[in-house]
Amino acid sequence: MAGLYDPGNMSARKHSALAFTLVELLVTIAVISILAVLLFPAIQKGLVAANRTHCISNLRNLNTALAMYYQENNGRFFPYVEDVQGSSHFYIGFEVTSGSPGDRVLDMTRARLSPYFEHSGGVQTCPTFPYGEGYHLAQFTTPTYAYGLNAYMLKGTAQNMGSSVQNFDLIPLPAQTITWADCALLNTTEGEASPQNPMIQEHYILDAEPTPKFHFRHGGLCTAAFADGSVRPLNSFFLYPEPDGQLGYLQSSGEDYLLRLNK
Repeated sequence: MAGLYDPGNMSARKHSALAFTLVELLVTIAVISILAVLLFPAIQKGLVAANRTHCISNLRNLNTALAMYYQENNGRFFPYVEDVQGSSHFYIGFEVTSGSPGDRVLDMTRARLSPYFEHSGGVQTCPTFPYGEGYHLAQFTTPTYAYGLNAYMLKGTAQNMGSSVQNFDLIPLPAQTITWADCALLNTTEGEASPQNPMIQEHYILDAEPTPKFHFRHGGLCTAAFADGSVRPLNSFFLYPEPDGQLGYLQSSGEDYLLRLNK
């Protein structure tokens, strides 16, 4: 009869409302999943661009610090490493204790350019370097910057000793001469690394020797600073497939036009 309480009808309405809610939930999840798939490439591109911007800032600050050093030292190049009372004083810092890869302690406050970082804006580690990956082989107990300096501009290297340009102020084509760039080194002999298990480590010298040093880690590009103060992304000539497919050459192996000081 009309107006009488019907528990069966009430239960049906509750079930119908619940069923509708579940359908809505499933539709919402499906829509979110589709949007996530569609937006993921854009998000990835955004992250790559943000990391590259961070890297560009680092390289500009390194270039500024380097220019300040040269200004105070009449353009003279500093060495890659010096022996100080039996310990290695690298240009990136002083090795407090030596040892196996990953156990060495580096005092980066004694880096060659450390006094200038306060005025240049400072330098942080590259956010795209694969520190957390299983194929990363640490060299020191703390990460450095993951950038390398042109070997021709490091006193005592084979490249520097064979160069007729021995002063930064005498570089004839600064806009075509790399100072710093994203850098890494393939390691197959130390620690857990082997020819069957190649690993990547930080590296601090840029050259065109057979083992590649340029790291194209920003969406397939290597970010490089130049002697004129500019910072530009560079494409690869060739990439090694292992271990991350990002180590390679700017030019064919042995060609070093962008590094060479006397063009």
